[in-house]
Amino acid sequence: QSIGVWNEWRIEGRSDWIVDRIEIFNNTCYFACQGTNKVIASIQIDDAVTNSKIVNNIISSSVLTGLKIWNSLQNENVDKFTSPENNNFVSHNMFYKNRVDGYTGENSIKDDPRFERISEKPGDKKADFMLQTSSPAIDAGEDSGLAKYNKSEQDIGCYEFGLPRWEAGLNRAK
Repeated sequence: QSIGVWNEWRIEGRSDWIVDRIEIFNNTCYFACQGTNKVIASIQIDDAVTNSKIVNNIISSSVLTGLKIWNSLQNENVDKFTSPENNNFVSHNMFYKNRVDGYTGENSIKDDPRFERISEKPGDKKADFMLQTSSPAIDAGEDSGLAKYNKSEQDIGCYEFGLPRWEAGLNRAK
């Protein structure tokens, strides 16, 4: 539903503990979570994270913000997260129904991903987040090393458009 990465040890004064090499890619985050810092977002990440990537995610339906970068003082701190010293990369994500105050990174899109079937209820088994043929997320992603269908460009989101349902992990009983 949503993703949160933060370093509770840093909050407790253990500055020697770090969070490094986090890779968040090809997800569909459809609802928001509230972390211990009271920030509500679809993806929350600590500003001290290093050598990490947030790529090809559809971040949707967070009425407060889509991607929030914060620190132990409960302040947003994009500058530290995106500094050359931290070596983080945020690119090719799609934002839909988010407020504008979240961080979007490079080459991101603000548009409706046009899912086949979605639901406003968390955990609804009818929602599969497959993309419609007209989705702007198709062939709009950064190459993340995952399998590509028909050798096309990488898609943004959970499933590569056009993959047979069994290969996309959707061979469940009707």
